Amino acid sequence: MLRKSSSPSIIFIISAGGGFKQILIDSGVGTSIAQMSDHLFLSPIVLAFMVAGLIRIATGSATVALTTAAGIVSPIIQHMSGVNLELLVIAGRDFSCSHTLMMQVSG
Repeated sequence: MLRKSSSPSIIFIISAGGGFKQILIDSGVGTSIAQMSDHLFLSPIVLAFMVAGLIRIATGSATVALTTAAGIVSPIIQHMSGVNLELLVIAGRDFSCSHTLMMQVSG
């Protein structure tokens, strides 16, 4: 059960991830990633894994990485057919959360 004092922190972190996603999209980074994925012929699962990983390394926050990666990858996969959304979510979550120990030990 969450303590009363931790709820605003969680909401703030998730909101920061959404705001960061919008900054990346408005600045053209989302478009660049979409163009890169078209030229590299990446699987959407690999793309979600890579985007979440890069943002995780850049920000140090798994929550921000997952929220931002979802916002960047979702417009890209809307035009693709046969995408397994469940695997896409797992791929984005795996990199953003699996490297936590490495990030905390090295940082």
